[in-house]
Amino acid sequence: MDGQTAADQRQKSPTAHWRCPGQFDANGPGFYCGYFTTPEHVIKVRNMDIFEDDCFVVSYPRTGTTLTRETLFLICNDGDQELARQKDIEERVPHLDREEYINNVKCLSRPRLMQSHFLFEMFPIQAIEKNAKIICVMRNPKDALVSLYHFYKSSISIGNYPGSWDDFFRLFVNNRLIYGDFYDHVLSWWNQRYRDNILYLKYEDMVTDPKSNILKICAFLGKSLSDDKIDSITEQTSFKSMRDNPMTNHYQSQYQDNKIFPFIREGKIGGWKKFFTVEQCEIIEKIHADRLGGTGLSFQFE
Repeated sequence: MDGQTAADQRQKSPTAHWRCPGQFDANGPGFYCGYFTTPEHVIKVRNMDIFEDDCFVVSYPRTGTTLTRETLFLICNDGDQELARQKDIEERVPHLDREEYINNVKCLSRPRLMQSHFLFEMFPIQAIEKNAKIICVMRNPKDALVSLYHFYKSSISIGNYPGSWDDFFRLFVNNRLIYGDFYDHVLSWWNQRYRDNILYLKYEDMVTDPKSNILKICAFLGKSLSDDKIDSITEQTSFKSMRDNPMTNHYQSQYQDNKIFPFIREGKIGGWKKFFTVEQCEIIEKIHADRLGGTGLSFQFE
């Protein structure tokens, strides 16, 4: 893609407007859902009943969602490793956006733990009205896109994306990714930072200083744990433990082909350097500066 501009990237290519099975506009042009939900379900989530002690993890895809979910579950269950390994993370901390998992929410004991990739404007209204706890985790967009590319390739539900990295980058530039534009998503949540029921975390901090971030979540939830339990949770949520745990790495999932790429793949900061060309860096850095300039939101890229 030498010498190409953002305008060039928007030109048609075999996969420039590729869509996953069942993809549809969920929140106006640019925010898509598909393969896991319906338009009716999006409305159902927006209007679902919420308890005041419910707790949510919200994120753009591939930005530390599973790590945060597992950490949250262990904190709320006193670091009980045996309990965490009895059921898949999708049962313990259900994905609200996926219609098939919504029934799992009804089986949860309180406080209920849930997860969503929806924008703030699509999130359950009652969660805001009742000040339910919300943990918003974010990751630098370069690593997030590389991780999402590998997920696209290995996801059976998405259709095992047939394009190259360059093709996938065109999807990003054309605003054709299933959960829409990265910047639309993070800003929809960052703009709510005046609310005291939202805790903001960065994936990079969770990787480099996990113990401090576990303590942040504990403080946010009003949860006090012993040093031994904090150390245990730190170990259980390490990359190796998460990768080797079938309850978090989706080894048996009918929707994920781990033979192509494992769901939990590298967990590194700066892996984007192996994929981004100079021109692609220039494009995304221009977008980054335009969208986040003056917002106070920044990311660690290496």
